[in-house]
Parts: sequence; structure tokens; C-alpha cells
Amino acid sequence: CKTVQQIAQQAATAKKPSVSVSNVQISKVSFVGVDFVFDMKVQNPNGFGITLNGFDYDFLINQHSFVNGKQNDPVKIQANGASNVQLPLTVEFLDLFAVFSSLKNSSSAGYQLKTGFYFDLPVLGNVRIPAEKSGSFSLR
Repeated sequence: CKTVQQIAQQAATAKKPSVSVSNVQISKVSFVGVDFVFDMKVQNPNGFGITLNGFDYDFLINQHSFVNGKQNDPVKIQANGASNVQLPLTVEFLDLFAVFSSLKNSSSAGYQLKTGFYFDLPVLGNVRIPAEKSGSFSLR
């Protein structure tokens, strides 16, 4: 009976977690391309642990979708805690130039990362929390 009461209390007080891009860095630049690592911070405001079921992402270069996909590896987030999730992406220069001829004479390109993190929360159900980050990187 006590367990049922605890679950009911959790369900009644469930809050949506927050997701933000805490850092983005270029981890490697080569003649082939650029490797990015996006650090995503997931904050759980609840008094109980939750599970990040996965996330989707769309990486745009100069406002054109370049790399997108999903990751379904669950991550446990502690009660009233935070966890970092890393999203590594590789952008190859040959692909850039083949797809975006406008970049051939450019020394830099703009990027935007759009993500959605999926949580299964009591009462709220399956919730998608969006996060975005944008900036630019050198092509030389």
C-alpha cells in the first residue's frame, strides 16, 4: 500500500526535465573533415529518478539538413540531479562541397543542432524536450 502511495505522489508532482547544450567543441580537424562533440546537460527537477529513453537530432549547415538520426541508448538521471550526454558528429569536407556548392568560396559555415530528448514521466507520459545550439566553424 505504501508503494502505491509513493507512486501516486510521484505522479502528482512530476515535472518536465530540462535539456540544454552545455558545450560544443571541435574535437578533431583533418584533411577529411571536422569532428564535433556536443555536450548536452539533462537536469531532473523531480524527487525521483527518471530515464532518458533516447533522443533525435538534426544537424544543419547553412540552414540545410546535413546529418540526422536517433539514438536510443537509455540514460538514468538521478533524482534532483543532472547528467551529461555527448553527441558526436562528423562532417566531411567532400560531402560539404558536393552538397553545398555555395560553400566552395567560403571560409566558414554556420551550423545549427536541433535535438529532442524523450522521457517517460508519470502522468505526463512520453515527453519530448527540445534543445538547440548554433554557431559557425572554419572551412580552412
